[in-house]
Amino acid sequence: MEAVLYIPPTACPEGSSLLIEIAIPKECGLLPLYYPANPDLGVYYDAVFLGVTVTRADLNSPNNLYVVTAKKDLATKRYRSSPSPQSYDDWIPVNTYPLYLRSLLDPGYLKPPFEEQIGSIIISPDVLSGFTYSNANTWKVPEGERVRVYFEIMVTNSGSVTETHDVRLYIGSQGDGVDWYTNNVYPMTLLPGQSYKIERNILTMVGKGRTFQCVDDQGSMSSKYTVST
Repeated sequence: MEAVLYIPPTACPEGSSLLIEIAIPKECGLLPLYYPANPDLGVYYDAVFLGVTVTRADLNSPNNLYVVTAKKDLATKRYRSSPSPQSYDDWIPVNTYPLYLRSLLDPGYLKPPFEEQIGSIIISPDVLSGFTYSNANTWKVPEGERVRVYFEIMVTNSGSVTETHDVRLYIGSQGDGVDWYTNNVYPMTLLPGQSYKIERNILTMVGKGRTFQCVDDQGSMSSKYTVST
């Protein structure tokens, strides 16, 4: 992904730096957290596709046209709200999003950046992975005064080509203030029709029920499976 921008030298006076980004702004209200089934947790980052910082010395094109290349490819950062901030890379789900051009002259912390919508970006279903999730099984075994909770699920490449994805296993905990956190990331490459079993167990207190869900880096996800303790 790249864009050609018109940037006159007057946009960046001597001694300054100019940040330019093309992004989906978080204020649009359409960007989820990495865990998309609970968007009410809030969004803290924009989805920045293109970005560059220039100084006056960089602005030497005779026609004032500059090519800005991709900062990241359909990936953005998020924070989870509890128990403490932690960043992830994630995908952008299927939707139509407003695309903005933003510029900020440094020092610019005392004033907001210039922003203008330049169009829209459409994320279509074919950007999602072919991974599907099935045959989930959960059970629990008492272990002293606590309970060990077991979870397993089959990941299958239901697409027509070999795919490589990071599958994140999210574990939700009820009763101790924690919403959702990722315990494991499973990098896997699967041929069409090939499967891989994810297995996980966790020791927990009685009354601290656990909910499991898998989400891969291109947006396919399993159902949620809850075990009460």
